Amino acid sequence: MLNGPTYVNLVKDFWIRAEIYDIESAKSEESQAVSKSPSLKGKSREEMGLGSFNGLEIRSAVMGIPIAIT
Repeated sequence: MLNGPTYVNLVKDFWIRAEIYDIESAKSEESQAVSKSPSLKGKSREEMGLGSFNGLEIRSAVMGIPIAIT
């Protein structure tokens, strides 16, 4: 059970650091990986060491814990 203003602070901290992770972000992440290591060109995201892209996500971190809303 959260007492006092804790919930309000958690929500505020979440949205201040929130980022949208969409197909453009995924492609940008892939191109950065390829620019760092050209041998990754033509490989899948998993082979590049990146997580699979499952669709639009809202990503943030609260108190050091990564959180994603799908």
